[in-house]
Amino acid sequence: MPTSLVKREITITDSQSFANVMAKVLPAVSKNTAVPILTGIHVEASAESITITGSDDNTMIRVVEKGLVTALEPVAFVVPGKMFVDIVKRLPKGELSISVSDADILLQANKSSFELKTMPVEDYPLRGNSPFEYSIEIPASHLIKGLGAWFAASTLSLRPVLQGIQLIGQQGNTLSFVATDAHRLRKIDVTIEDAVQPFKNIIVPAQAAKEMIALLKEEKEVTIQFNEKEFRLITNNVTLSTRLIEGTYPDISRIIPAQFKTSFEINREEFQGALERAHIVAQESKNNVCRFQLDLQEIPNLLVTNDNGISKVKEQVFLGDVKGESLKFAMNTKYLLEALKQLSSKEVLVQANGPESAFVIQPKDDESVLDLILPVRVQ
Repeated sequence: MPTSLVKREITITDSQSFANVMAKVLPAVSKNTAVPILTGIHVEASAESITITGSDDNTMIRVVEKGLVTALEPVAFVVPGKMFVDIVKRLPKGELSISVSDADILLQANKSSFELKTMPVEDYPLRGNSPFEYSIEIPASHLIKGLGAWFAASTLSLRPVLQGIQLIGQQGNTLSFVATDAHRLRKIDVTIEDAVQPFKNIIVPAQAAKEMIALLKEEKEVTIQFNEKEFRLITNNVTLSTRLIEGTYPDISRIIPAQFKTSFEINREEFQGALERAHIVAQESKNNVCRFQLDLQEIPNLLVTNDNGISKVKEQVFLGDVKGESLKFAMNTKYLLEALKQLSSKEVLVQANGPESAFVIQPKDDESVLDLILPVRVQ
């Protein structure tokens, strides 16, 4: 049977706006060529809107844009995602015409034209609308804050549950976001207006959380929905859905100490600056480790040192409101820096129960954010 030569036309009013819309779905497009169809972007146009979908089969991002397209009849196609976005980004500004046939598309903008082979539309796995047990309205800024715990998740696949953020619905109207790699932990609480039905063990992949944060920067209110298998984020024109990580998350209530023997307040910017300088030397050592000494003499201070055999560093930061005993301990400076960089408070509170117990770092007068870091045992 001969190949059909019937062409369908799509007119995009502004090529650069179209490129910006497609860029939103590109993070979800698979880079694994073992499943070629998932390296593509699915485009569906009608007289009123254009829908663009990218997916790696775990995470899917779909954008529906109105007022950008004119199509005399519904048309859909799948093309290599990254190449398609790269081409459209570099086309001349203004109107873009797309001619769609059974085997390829032709893009024309001003004096530029590109021809791209298409993939079978019927092979693209468009995810259906599964029923969701939970649906929560939440300010975008609150969700961005909570999902910001992603950096503390594990990057190793040895324990898959630690590669995600656990979302917990507390009694009342509090949502907790927890991420840990077994060496450090971040917990963030956000309060919303509506009451929350208690739940736990909803584990959102950390990589999907990063993509959500990027999509939410210009949003005000969003809806999150989830069931036992899937998590979905909905804004005005963007839907992101991701498969949840299966497994049981560690019980963090058994990890975070309830009381502490030693505590001190420290200026966040001064502490961060000292650690950044010390880290230059520490990163040449094993495990990015520096030694710390809490000195409670006339002027309480924290001494940070490292000697990697080639270079040495010594930093001193003065403290405020010190309680408890002197301490000597060692800690991964990378973990400390990542925790401090996510905070905005002028002062932070550091609490501990000894040189080998977990240290807890929080903004002063703000219990909604908590970082827990395990010290390193050194001789």
